[in-house]
Amino acid sequence: MTNQEGVIAPISQHKEHPLPFDAEPATVGNVDYVSDQGVVYGWAWNPAKPGTRVEVELLIDGMAAGTTVARLYREDLQQAGVDDGCYGFSWPLPHKMLVLPHDITLTARIKNTEALLAAPIPFRKKVVANALEKIESLENDIRLLRSTIAQLSRREAQDNRAVASLFTTVSDFFAELAAVSAAGESAGRLRPVGSAVADVTSSFAPFAFRSFAAPQISVFVGAAGDVSEIYQTLCALHDSLGDTPAEVCLLDGGISDEASLLPLVAQNLRYTRLAASDSSAAQCNGAMRLAVGDIVVFCAPGLTPAPLWAEALLAAFGETPNLAAVAARVQDHNGMLLSAGATQSGGFSAPRGLGMYPDDAPFTQPCAVEAVGVELFALRRSNWELLGGLNEE
Repeated sequence: MTNQEGVIAPISQHKEHPLPFDAEPATVGNVDYVSDQGVVYGWAWNPAKPGTRVEVELLIDGMAAGTTVARLYREDLQQAGVDDGCYGFSWPLPHKMLVLPHDITLTARIKNTEALLAAPIPFRKKVVANALEKIESLENDIRLLRSTIAQLSRREAQDNRAVASLFTTVSDFFAELAAVSAAGESAGRLRPVGSAVADVTSSFAPFAFRSFAAPQISVFVGAAGDVSEIYQTLCALHDSLGDTPAEVCLLDGGISDEASLLPLVAQNLRYTRLAASDSSAAQCNGAMRLAVGDIVVFCAPGLTPAPLWAEALLAAFGETPNLAAVAARVQDHNGMLLSAGATQSGGFSAPRGLGMYPDDAPFTQPCAVEAVGVELFALRRSNWELLGGLNEE
């Protein structure tokens, strides 16, 4: 006989599972399988009554659903010694049972007895199961889409607040200028905004970061120190990111007056202004809430990332699922190490490898470190969310 996978199974196989008997102990049989189309196949035979065809009753979830007579010829039955072999049966499940969105339990017994032919069989039509899987998948996609829309809405609101902060900076300048003038003091110490804009746009060549709908990496560059160093780091990121789906954001804590003007020369550069009074951890947390990418990188100004660093970073996180943070190996202008991660002792951290040669054995291969250095490090956003953010204390 043919089982669910379409493989011929000998009758003797059923002897491993003794079958219940009806009032006449010689009656035997089995429910072999239910096809994907919902047709029940089995057999029933009473060797004490040769030539008599057994009537079989089918039950669904314990309720009588129909009857059939086991009189179909099956060569495998005849070869197994079941008389003339005409003791097979088939019974199509009712259509209403085929479209149910849940499993049903099928049972067969000798009619007018309690003798079961086989243990109850659970069944769900494959096309229904497939449809339900597709519906579930679509529902998951819809939830993901809603989440993405909500995230983009939050990002737009955050970006709008960042732009508002930029205008606040400019308005503060004019407010301070008015106050100085009203007091009769010289405004010479205040640099005109127009002059600052002219200096930035004329001193730095314009360029554009690529725009991606779903960046994998979010890079935050600290806006501190000389504006030319910040610009050089942005240019280096532009050149080294290549085709890597990434977004770059300028993280302004209010330290550099001209940093807020860099989006005038770096197209598609996101800009966010955080409170200067916030701790470094608080500023990082604020940046993480703005991030879109799965991997978030923090980069100090004045650094020049190595070629292919983004590909290597994605590979490191991809190959090590439990990796939460990555420390970069940072070298000075003389090629000596500034840090290769950090070590911790007594609640304090220190740069690992400071002043050492980067080609020394401990620093040429990836390894576990106790902490990351602040110059350049990366976090997996899901781990940050799991931990509830960085400790701002």
